[in-house]
Formats: sequence, structure tokens, C-alpha cells
Amino acid sequence: MTIRDTLENLVDKLTTGDRMQYVLAGTLVLIILVSLLSVILGLGEKSGASGMREMHFYCLETEKEFVLKPEDMRSDNPMMPDVMMGMEGPYARVMSPYTNERTAVPMTRCPNCEKWFVPEYYFEEPNPNQPLPLADIVCPYCGTNIAQWYREHRKRK
Repeated sequence: MTIRDTLENLVDKLTTGDRMQYVLAGTLVLIILVSLLSVILGLGEKSGASGMREMHFYCLETEKEFVLKPEDMRSDNPMMPDVMMGMEGPYARVMSPYTNERTAVPMTRCPNCEKWFVPEYYFEEPNPNQPLPLADIVCPYCGTNIAQWYREHRKRK
């Protein structure tokens, strides 16, 4: 008996009758387990259930920075509505813990040097008739143009 005959006999035994059903069921179970494992490992990479990270803010009045962590931003936190009101629009103002008024603005993190800074347009008087220079946000620490950096480093699909 040759190797070819042995393989043909093995294939015939596996693909006929009940054995074929076991092979297919085993393969299906293996595929499901691999899929579940990849989903579980993929969820573990995010911080928190919704993937939220801490947010940095800068009080324009006191010139101090403060941080809100994901647990501070939960919807059941009684301070949350007061803090996040006013986040709409480009000139967003949030409640500052230093002044108890809406004098804080969200900070931007440079993707290159990873330092937090306040974009220059927050220090200028808001003009609703003029569009924001979002393409011109430049990190004051390393000089990186933020919009251009993201254009160059975005993932291609």
C-alpha cells in the first residue's frame, strides 16, 4: 500500500458517515472560539467601557490646568452636567473648579511630542463670522502642525 492509498483511505473514512459531521462540528467550534478570543482581546485594549480617556482643560482666568478622568465623566456623577455644558461649538467653555464659572477650555494633545497645550484661537476674541483656523493648530513645544500630522499618519483602509 502506497502513501497515496493510505491518504485516500483516511479521507474516505473522515468524509463519510458520522465522522464528517464531527469534523465539521469541530471546525465550526474552533472558528467560534478563535472569533470570541479576538473580540475579547480587542476589547481589553481600550481604557474604560466606552474607550474614554482623561481630558485636560485649561482655566483661562487662573491660567491653571485640570484633568477629568473617565470616572469623573460618568453620567451618574452629579457634577458632570455642570462641567460638560457648553462643550458644543468651537469656542467651548466648561466649568472650572478654580472659578466655578465657565472659564475653562479643552486642551489639545500633540500627537508628535505628546504634550498638552491650548490652541491659540482660545486666546483671541471669538468671531462667529470668521471660520476657525483648525488647519493651523501648531504645537508650541515642537512646532508640529496637528492637522498635517494626522493627514500624514492616518491609517489607510
